[in-house]
Amino acid sequence: PIVGDDKYTLPTHPPPSNLREATQEPSQDMLLHCYSLSFWRYKRQGSEKRFRLTITAPLQQPFLKACQSAGITLPPELKQGRALVNGDIADDETLASFSSGVYID
Repeated sequence: PIVGDDKYTLPTHPPPSNLREATQEPSQDMLLHCYSLSFWRYKRQGSEKRFRLTITAPLQQPFLKACQSAGITLPPELKQGRALVNGDIADDETLASFSSGVYID
């Protein structure tokens, strides 16, 4: 079940009680989050033309608050967004070098 979804959560499969208790406050937020999106990209030049670009998005405050209230410890990387190239955190210079000559094949 998706916490906060009253329409499609089956009564026979409710979320764990600690999550239910943590999300009792009325909210417009359904606690559903896409943490990362990855896809292959290609550079026009260089020996290694193909690379995997991953973009991560930080969890929103209602999600973080519910996890904290439920006693769920989250790794720090879930609290901030970033870009990764082939699994390594990409700095601004790396991203800029890809932006001018990158295309999807």
